[in-house]
Amino acid sequence: MVNINETVKQKIAGKRNKKTKEITDTTFGFTKNNLQYALKYRGNKNNSRAHDKRFDSNTESLCLFISPKEEKTFYACKHREMYNSKKAKTEKNTVYKKIFRLDPDANCG
Repeated sequence: MVNINETVKQKIAGKRNKKTKEITDTTFGFTKNNLQYALKYRGNKNNSRAHDKRFDSNTESLCLFISPKEEKTFYACKHREMYNSKKAKTEKNTVYKKIFRLDPDANCG
């Protein structure tokens, strides 16, 4: 029985340590493996403290912000028409609403 448990633990550890290709696209499918192992903060050349925005290809209004400290937070986004007083016309803007922060150590299963 001990040998079976050890082999199962080795298989699980092997899956976690598997090298995955880092995702640099802004739009991709959010899966558990991609969110935990393949996402890194890319940075912003204009502002070093800006969040990195990534969008889900499967869900239209789901967005993930990655902070420079590698904190991942889910946001819902909605496109709205708003009046721009400087340009004196209406334009489409995006409004973000925070949903929750991704905690990889939480046991939700």
